[in-house]
Amino acid sequence: MKISAAIGWGGKKIFSGFNRLFIVVGYAVTFVVLVLFFRRGLPSTPVHVLVLEHHFEAWEQGSHLKNWKASLERALVDPYLRRIVLHLNFDISIADAQVLRGMLVKLKAQGKEVICYAQSVGSLGEIGISGYYLGSCANRFYLASSGHMMLEGMSVERLYFGKFLEALGVRSNFVAQGKYKSGPDGFTRSDMAIQEKK
Repeated sequence: MKISAAIGWGGKKIFSGFNRLFIVVGYAVTFVVLVLFFRRGLPSTPVHVLVLEHHFEAWEQGSHLKNWKASLERALVDPYLRRIVLHLNFDISIADAQVLRGMLVKLKAQGKEVICYAQSVGSLGEIGISGYYLGSCANRFYLASSGHMMLEGMSVERLYFGKFLEALGVRSNFVAQGKYKSGPDGFTRSDMAIQEKK
């Protein structure tokens, strides 16, 4: 009321028209500036997830493990990588499991999350004790709802046929290169040698 009284009867229409124009232009400019700022101005970091899985034939296992090792080596230097997901669907040697596990431990030390998934674990499952050893360093380990887990630990069974072969009349003649070479003991002895027990 005071503004319209100060401007007069003709100025009221002019003021309200300019006022609306400036308000609309001001809102439009503010909207454009905010859109441009939020699109480019806010710091955004892309989050990368590395998924390691492979369905392979038995003869492909060596190249498959090389690919996993190369992927984990690249993951060690990727600053945007936040999570590694392993689908353990094969059994590997304990030596390969130790190498891959060492890389996963380094990734965890960098603050990256490691998640493992397997259908079943154990002697009847997809992965044996070495696969479980690999996955044991994960932040989370998921098992399929219909899967099972049978952890038996690492063991070695050795069969000795010395007395049996003697009873059949078979005589074994082997030469060992040292006292800790126990390869032929399965055919010449009936029990484990002291050196082999060590």
